[in-house]
Amino acid sequence: AEDHAGMIHGLLDLYESSWDDRWLKFAEELQSAMDDRFWDATEGGYFQSPKDDASIILRYKDDRDGAEPSANSLTAVNLFRLAALLGEDRFRQRGMQVLQSFRVVWSKTPWTLPHMLTALEWALTPSRQVVICGDRDDPEWQEMLSFAQCRHGKPHGVLAFGGSANASWILNRVSGLSDVVAETKGSLVVVCQNLVMLGRAQNRQELELLLNSEDL
Repeated sequence: AEDHAGMIHGLLDLYESSWDDRWLKFAEELQSAMDDRFWDATEGGYFQSPKDDASIILRYKDDRDGAEPSANSLTAVNLFRLAALLGEDRFRQRGMQVLQSFRVVWSKTPWTLPHMLTALEWALTPSRQVVICGDRDDPEWQEMLSFAQCRHGKPHGVLAFGGSANASWILNRVSGLSDVVAETKGSLVVVCQNLVMLGRAQNRQELELLLNSEDL
């Protein structure tokens, strides 16, 4: 399970550095495979071993983050990121189920699952998207992208469009995203919640105000 979780995490990071949506597509496909092979439909959470391994006598779940995050901690964050990037509540609900299955552990001994607390932060706010459009060579575009990627303010997914990045799949895959991109109307950035526009920004200062606003 940790191999799947780590690979998905890497694919999401790769998408948010290259803006080539084939990596996001691969991440979604791999998450579906992980759900099928490792998900505990009775108690929630992900087993370490797959369901089709006859050599495993007892399947267990790792409930500790060590030098590396546990599979469940990493996957919980992955699920919330997928929910924000793809605008699908089923990923968010699955992330909530992971948190609930380990609630006794992180609520009583939070220091044993520090990375899962990152997922908890995502869970405490609705899914948000920062949609950045324009010329990728524009210094203003690059500054706001860098600011958004640093995850300032409330947790959010970052979707960037411009230049030669492959984005045809995600524009067709995510319902309403094409409308959001069309709504930029000269604004470099649109901040959304569940792909419903909350506000626009044309520079880093305006974006910072949007991402930290308690009114949005």
